[in-house]
Amino acid sequence: MPIQYRYDPEKRLLQVRVHGTVTDAELLEYARTATADPTIEAEADELIDLRDVEIPDVETSTLKQVANLFHDSERAEQGVRIALVAGSDAAYGLARMYQAFRIDSSAEIQVFREMDAARGWLDPEDA
Repeated sequence: MPIQYRYDPEKRLLQVRVHGTVTDAELLEYARTATADPTIEAEADELIDLRDVEIPDVETSTLKQVANLFHDSERAEQGVRIALVAGSDAAYGLARMYQAFRIDSSAEIQVFREMDAARGWLDPEDA
């Protein structure tokens, strides 16, 4: 599967790696799985790595559905920080679109081009 995630309970950090070609169905499956995962704490920040993803056919409506799933989940609205790291212009654009769909969330969302910048934003002491 092109979307994998790992939760680090010590750092309270959900790390997501998206690589290869991703379909609408895979994005929705990931969102449903991650929002229902009881091992991920509500206060967990997220680091989403989009540097190796190809997103040729992702629909805007799918991004909105994913945003709504996270917004409506028990993990939502806890003031978490979400860093998205995009490698291509297409991934950057979709990440910004996702950010816009989450505008009414209490989560603080930033889109980055560099992993070090994203990690530094999430945890300045770890940078």
